[in-house]
Amino acid sequence: MFLVIVLIWQFQKAARLPRYALWALLFWLGLSGSLAAGGFFLPTDALPPNFLFLILPPFLVIAGLLLLPRGRAFIRQTDPRALTWIHSSRIIVEIYFYSLFLHGLMPKIMTFEGRNMDILIGLSAIPVAWYGYHKKILSQNLIRIWNVVGMLVLGFTVFHGIFSAPFPWQKFGFDQPNVSLVYLPFCWVPGLIVPMVIFSHIACLFRRQTPIS
Repeated sequence: MFLVIVLIWQFQKAARLPRYALWALLFWLGLSGSLAAGGFFLPTDALPPNFLFLILPPFLVIAGLLLLPRGRAFIRQTDPRALTWIHSSRIIVEIYFYSLFLHGLMPKIMTFEGRNMDILIGLSAIPVAWYGYHKKILSQNLIRIWNVVGMLVLGFTVFHGIFSAPFPWQKFGFDQPNVSLVYLPFCWVPGLIVPMVIFSHIACLFRRQTPIS
């Protein structure tokens, strides 16, 4: 919960959210948490699974921002330096994932001992933010490449997360399925943290950046 609050505070500063957007974000935090606490996401044999109601709304918002002129204008005014620092939270998330694996709530494939290399993006976010925006040593092209790689790594992780969960389409982790993310507070990883991270990558790639002198 503490990580989520810190991330929302940092995201609000980085994205320069208007007050109504911040309240909408907090509303989603409370709604998704309440649904998870009430067991709404637990049924995994339904088609479509209730879990989709956790992950679809944030991505629809991101799609709307990219499609609408006012949304694109909003993306252009975000702070890429602060957005890059947000990715360091992926270190803590990966530590949580490893703890969940040790407690039998997540397959090994979802950890840094398996196929999840997301912790490397979290670790590299610190020098990218520092040398790319504070020291202004890294080129914008290199920062863009880092953001593309970060999105690909996250997509690879999300792919394994979805297909190791006990849904009808499960392909991995049959001995220890990915069951943690339908419970509170871990539901906020796919429902809030992952969309924030994806938006941070997209915004840094999409906005017009001033060339480094």
